[in-house]
Amino acid sequence: MTIATRPATEGDRPFLVRCFLDAVRESVTASRGRWDEARERTQFEAALVLDRTTIIETDAVDAGFVMIVELPGILMIHTIAIAPAFQHRGIGSDIVRDLVNIGRQTSRDVVLSVLKTNPRAERLYARLGFVVVEESPTHRHMRFAPETPSR
Repeated sequence: MTIATRPATEGDRPFLVRCFLDAVRESVTASRGRWDEARERTQFEAALVLDRTTIIETDAVDAGFVMIVELPGILMIHTIAIAPAFQHRGIGSDIVRDLVNIGRQTSRDVVLSVLKTNPRAERLYARLGFVVVEESPTHRHMRFAPETPSR
């Protein structure tokens, strides 16, 4: 399996919306108690910034995307979504590891938030070295925390 990335374009918008809705449906439904696709679509489209979005391809097929917000000293993973047909293949792990490496190379902390109703994603981020630094009623806010060398 070959994983590649490319900048998102206006033509990717339908894929981005569908991928997001399909990827978050289960955890958003658990969080809100019901699924309101029109609401989720509207909120996602309002938050989508194509200039900050990268399409993730697997063997030349669109498999997901990541949207990054770059702040002074911080690389924030705003949204990462892997289409359900491509989940459980290590694609998201590879992308997050790459972003952690970029954070290291540019001396920036890597942060993200995950719905409390998405324990599978939270376990993934914990395995990759993220720790919970704050909580809101619906989310856990995590920061990459490399292991401190022992003395």
